[in-house]
Amino acid sequence: MCILMMLSCHSVHAEQQDYHVFHLDDGTFVASFDEFEDAYDLMKNIEGTGVSYNGKLIAMDSGVIVLNHDSCEVNITTVHHLTDETGYVNGCYGNDALYLRTNAAGTWVLMQMAGAQMWVKTKDVTLVPYHDGLQLSTYFVDEGRLDHQIKTRWDSESYGSLIDLGQAPSELNENQLYFSYDGHSFYTDFYQMQQDVLSGVDDHAINSEPYYNYFMMLPHRSFSTYGADDFNELFKDLKMNHASTYYIDENKDSINDVLSASQLIGSLESFVFTQAEFGSNALLMLSLSMNESASGNSSLAYRRNNLFGHAAYDSDVEGNAKRYLTVQNSVISHARNYISLAYANPYKYMYHGSFFGDKNSGMGVSYASDPYWSEKAAQYAFELDEMLGQHDYNKEALAIVVNQDEIVLYDVQMNPVEVIEKSPLMSFVIVEELDEMYRVQLDENQFTLNGQTGSYDFVKNTALIRKSLVSTVLNEHQIHQKDIVNVLFYANGGLFVDGTDTKMLQFEKGSDVICELPVMDRAIFDDWKQISDTEYEAVYRKINSIEMNALPDQVVELNVPLSIQNGSILVTYDDGSTEIIDLTMSMVSGYDLSVASDQMVTVTYGGSTTSYPLHVSAHLDEVRTEIFDRIDEILESTCVLEDELIELKNLMQKEFYPVLTMNQIRKLDRLVQLFFEEKLATIIHKNKLDLQVSGLYLSLNDAKKTSMFGDVVEIKVQEKAVSQQLTETAEAQGWTVEDEFVIDMKLNREDAESDGPLIFSILKPDQMKKKWAVMTLVDDEVVMCQTLTYQNRICFKSYDSKEYVLVSKTSVNESYSPDVEEVITSDLNNSLPLILSNVMKIALLFIVVCLFVLAFIALKCNKRRSR
Repeated sequence: MCILMMLSCHSVHAEQQDYHVFHLDDGTFVASFDEFEDAYDLMKNIEGTGVSYNGKLIAMDSGVIVLNHDSCEVNITTVHHLTDETGYVNGCYGNDALYLRTNAAGTWVLMQMAGAQMWVKTKDVTLVPYHDGLQLSTYFVDEGRLDHQIKTRWDSESYGSLIDLGQAPSELNENQLYFSYDGHSFYTDFYQMQQDVLSGVDDHAINSEPYYNYFMMLPHRSFSTYGADDFNELFKDLKMNHASTYYIDENKDSINDVLSASQLIGSLESFVFTQAEFGSNALLMLSLSMNESASGNSSLAYRRNNLFGHAAYDSDVEGNAKRYLTVQNSVISHARNYISLAYANPYKYMYHGSFFGDKNSGMGVSYASDPYWSEKAAQYAFELDEMLGQHDYNKEALAIVVNQDEIVLYDVQMNPVEVIEKSPLMSFVIVEELDEMYRVQLDENQFTLNGQTGSYDFVKNTALIRKSLVSTVLNEHQIHQKDIVNVLFYANGGLFVDGTDTKMLQFEKGSDVICELPVMDRAIFDDWKQISDTEYEAVYRKINSIEMNALPDQVVELNVPLSIQNGSILVTYDDGSTEIIDLTMSMVSGYDLSVASDQMVTVTYGGSTTSYPLHVSAHLDEVRTEIFDRIDEILESTCVLEDELIELKNLMQKEFYPVLTMNQIRKLDRLVQLFFEEKLATIIHKNKLDLQVSGLYLSLNDAKKTSMFGDVVEIKVQEKAVSQQLTETAEAQGWTVEDEFVIDMKLNREDAESDGPLIFSILKPDQMKKKWAVMTLVDDEVVMCQTLTYQNRICFKSYDSKEYVLVSKTSVNESYSPDVEEVITSDLNNSLPLILSNVMKIALLFIVVCLFVLAFIALKCNKRRSR
C-alpha cells in the first residue's frame, strides 16, 4: 500500500524532478524524486527497476559497470572501499566490472574488478543491467588450464585478451563459462555471484576453497631455481639469438616486428645477480620485463633500454619513460629502486605486498593502469617455468592473509618488527613452522648486505607471524629453511655500477654463482678467478684502442629509431691481438633523434670510446608530410588527373615510402590502375590460396623495360617448404605453422621487385577461433608482417620477400569483418598486353619462317637457272 501511494504521489510531478525510477526491461516510468536516496529506496523495493539522472542510469538491481574510455591515455580514478586509497584503471585493458551499489548522493558507484572493490564516479562509467545475452569477461578451462577471456571494447563482439593462468582448480570443468571478478571464487550463476560478493561470502562458488594463482601470489623476496645459463638457453630455444640492431613497426603497436632478436639478449645474467644482491626473484623479474617489453622488443626497450616501462605514464609513454645507458642498468634499477626500495618497502605508498597480486593487493595495485597486468605477468612466469622444466612452480610455501586491519610481524622475543595496516590480502614465503607461529621472509629490507643501498639479506630478514592470522597455506609440504651462502666478489681495480669495488651476494647452496661485471677504464672483463670457496676476483683484458670497423646507417630520419645494423668496431688489445665486435644499442649514446642536425654518436666498449658521424635529417619528415598531404588531396578529390598520380608516385619512389595504411595503398593503387592498366598486364596464376594483390600498380617503377604492348607482371604462388629459420622461430614462439608458401613475381619474364609495399590477400583456412599472422624473412631476420584477418581472408603487407609462413594461435574470437577485395585478383587478370605480345611474337616468328622458306626457294631456283 505504501509503495502504491508513493507511485501515485510522485508520478504527477515527474517532469519537475531529477531522479527517475523506471523498469529496466521496457523503460516504463515508475516515479520521480528530488533526492536520489528516495529514488534508490523505492528501486530496492521493486524488482527489475533502476534509477536515472539526466537520462543516465546511475543505480540498478544487478548488472555490470562498463568503463568509459574514449582515449586509452586517460585513466579512471578509483577509491578502494577498504583502504580509501586512490588508484586508477584503464578501460582499454579491461572493460567490464561487477556492479555492487551506488553511494547516497548518486555520484559514485561501487564495483568489483580484478579482485578489488573500488568506488568510481558515475560520469566515468556506464551501468548495464544483466541479462543472459551479455558478453562479459569470463573464465573457462581448456585442457586442464584456466583461461581468462577479457572484454576491452564493449561495442565489439571480440575479446581483447586471453590469459593462460596455468593449472585450473580441480572443481572447474571444461565446456563451461565461469563468472568471477576477483579471480578467487568462480560461479556459473551471475546473480549468485553478485549476492555472495555483496554478503562478503563465497557460499555459492563452484570451488570450495579460494583459488590463489601461485605466480600471482609468490613474493619477489624469494629465489628462483634458474641461473644465467638456463635463461640464455631459453632464449636460444625461442630462436632469439642476438640483440636488436634495427626497428620495424608496421602496425604501430610500439613493438619491433623483428622476431629473431631481443634487447634481452646479452643481459639475462643481470636478472640472476640482482636477485642475489637485491633479493628480487629472477624469474618474476624476467617475466615482468617480458610482459612490459614484449619479450624485449618494445619501442622503450629499443630506444631507451627500458625493459620494465619505468615511468611510462599513459599520458605520454615515450616522452615520460626513463632512459637507461644499458639494458643491464635497467635490470639493476628495477631490482634495487623499484622492488627492494619501493614495491617491497612497507614505508612507500606503492607497497601492497611484493607479489604480482591484482588491483586489490600486490604490485598490480600501483604498477599499471591495466587491471589484469598481474595476470599477464604471472602468465609469462608460468610459461617460462614450463619451458625450463617447471622447477619453480609451487617451490615455496606461501602464507595467505586475508582482510586484516592489522598484520603484526614479530622477532624471536615477540617484539613487533613490522606492522601492515588495512591489508585486503597479503602473501609471505614461509621458511619455518613453529608451534603457533610461522617464520616468514620479510618484504621490508631491515638488514642489508655490506650496508649497500637496497641490498637484501635473506638470512636476517625474517620475522614471525601468528598462525591464527593465516587463512590459507599454499604448498605446506614445501616449508623449509633455506641453505644460503654468502659470496664475495672483488672488482680488482675496476668498479661496479654503483661505484663500489666489492660485492657480497647470496645464493642458495648448490646454485651457480654470478656477479655483475665490473668496469675498468680501457679494459674488458675477461673472467672471475676463484681465490677461495666463497671469494672471486675479476680478471681483465687490457684494451689499447677501439675504432669503427664497419659503419651503420649514418643518415636517419627525424624521430625514427636509430639503426646500427651491420655496424661493428675493431678492438685492439695490449697484447696486439684484435677482435671485431658487433654494435649493440647499449654501446651507443650521445645522439638526439628529435633534433635535425649533424651529430657524433659515441661508441663505448670496455671503458674506451670512439665515434662516428650521424646526420639527423628533417628532409624525410618534410617529404612525409608532403606525401600525406597529397594523398589526402587525391583521395578526397572527385576528379584525379593522371599527372597528379604520376607526380605522387615518382615522389615516393624517388624519396621513400612512408608507412601507408592498407586502405591508402588499395585506394591509391586503384586510381593508378585506371591510367596504367593498358600499359601493364597483371597475371596471377591460379592457386589454392586464391592470392590477391594491391599496391602493384603504385609501386612498380615506370623506368622498367617495356615492350611495344606494355609490361607483363606474372605472380605465381607455390605451396612448398620454406626456410627452417622461419618455421622453427614461429613454433618456438608459440605459433602453429598452418601453411608454407613462396610468392614469385616476374616482370617481362625476369625476376622483379617492387619499389613499395604490397598487400597480399589469401584465403583463410576453415578453422574457427584462431588468431592468424604471417611471417617472412627480411635480411635473414624473421619478421612479423602486418596482418589483418577478415571473415574469409587474411591480408598481410610485405616488401620484396618471397618466403612466407601462415601461423595461428588459439583465440576466443571469430572474425566477422567483411572481406576486402584487392586490386588484382586471378579472376580480374589484365592479360591483353601479354596476349598481344604473344600474338606479335608468333606473327614475327611466322614472318621469319616465311622469309626463310622464300629465301630457301629463291636459292633453289637460282641453282636451277645456273645449271
